[in-house]
Amino acid sequence: MSLILSWVLFPLLLAAIGAGWGVLVERTAATRVNDVLLLPLGLAAALIVAGTLTTFSATAPAAIPVVAVGAAAGLILLAWPSLAGRANPAAGRKPAVERQTPPRRWQLPGLWPLLAAVGALLVYGAPVLLSGQATFTGYVKLDDTATWFNIVDVVMSHSHSLTAVRAAFHPPSTFTSVFTNDVIETYPLGAFMLLGVGHGLTGIDPAWIFQPYLACCAAALALCVYALVEPLVPSPRLRALVAVLAAQSALLYGYSLWGGIKEMTAAFLVALGVALAVPLLRRPPARLREVRATLPLAVAAGALFQTLQIGAAGWAVAALVLLARAWLWQAPRLPRLRVRLASLGALAVMTAVLILPQWVALQSFITHLSPLFSGEPGVARAFELGNLIKPISGWQLAGIWPAGEPRFTAPAMPTALFIAVALIAAAVGMWLGVRRRQFGPALYVAVALFGCGLV
Repeated sequence: MSLILSWVLFPLLLAAIGAGWGVLVERTAATRVNDVLLLPLGLAAALIVAGTLTTFSATAPAAIPVVAVGAAAGLILLAWPSLAGRANPAAGRKPAVERQTPPRRWQLPGLWPLLAAVGALLVYGAPVLLSGQATFTGYVKLDDTATWFNIVDVVMSHSHSLTAVRAAFHPPSTFTSVFTNDVIETYPLGAFMLLGVGHGLTGIDPAWIFQPYLACCAAALALCVYALVEPLVPSPRLRALVAVLAAQSALLYGYSLWGGIKEMTAAFLVALGVALAVPLLRRPPARLREVRATLPLAVAAGALFQTLQIGAAGWAVAALVLLARAWLWQAPRLPRLRVRLASLGALAVMTAVLILPQWVALQSFITHLSPLFSGEPGVARAFELGNLIKPISGWQLAGIWPAGEPRFTAPAMPTALFIAVALIAAAVGMWLGVRRRQFGPALYVAVALFGCGLV
């Protein structure tokens, strides 16, 4: 029963949270995102809400109820879109931006996107599902996964405060020692928010829903890729296949097997941000009243910052620079230039507001990073490698690494052949996209490479 609850009830709950909060973001922004992106966008919004509330001990207990109430409100609006019109007697005199964005009605994004998401979830869940029991993977011997469970248990009620932990374990125990060293003020907690909310609403032990959460991140990544390749791949069936395969990078799958919760969360948030930026590249805000249409992109960026702390700037800033470059290049006339500058300013301000936890911990975070700049090679080297044996090969960017373990060296001959085929196919695909003036995949690759190179 625990296996069914973990792998059926929990993903359905996350889907409901994503749909509800996605609708709330759409209504606030007075815009419509691609149907396929509604769930990932809503998950990013719920992550931000829970992450902001758990920044302070006084508000941490409210995180789960607020996320639940918000999701329910969004689902009500999704089921009865006419409620918005009844509440607004002047609905017949809506501005142009709202006339172009009718209320979303209750409908699934389609069979093939759903199959893509389920396919990615099953691929990432296979090691657990095939075991026949609810459990979590542990490809390498780490205490990280146990620490993640502790975070979920404590942070959703007490934020970073360790007063309750120390009071419960006196004299100090191994638990308090590990927890005190790991969950410092600067540690980014965004990746744990949806897991914590799911645990609080279902009552299922975090140990049993940990691996389903990672698989749900892969499903969200598949949905984002499905939206990115939609203009280039006419067949929904082929798009679904591309999305499932694209979510299966060897290195990312390896992180899921050793409990890389931040990496899995960040993977779908980067893809979500690019997928939301592409429509804005083609149709920037034309009036000041349309400036709030940048809110979904700010939500994706804010969720990425809450997941990776300041390191998220490698990807978020790259996307913002490319967006600004495209907008300003296309705006020779002064009125249009003013609107686009206002839109960029609004995007930056909204993102800054949504990353409140990072501002609170910024000074401590810089101090915590001091070993990297201490000039002691051994300290910096250990800090950089973390759980890696040695720096991984840059060829892993191709997503193929037939070594069984992403930290080891893969056999040269088959690996070189597979990577060559992947790189040639990628180059041809991006060239065709740019030739057709469909820049989504190229933008995704550019942002991903820039962020990886900077980090």
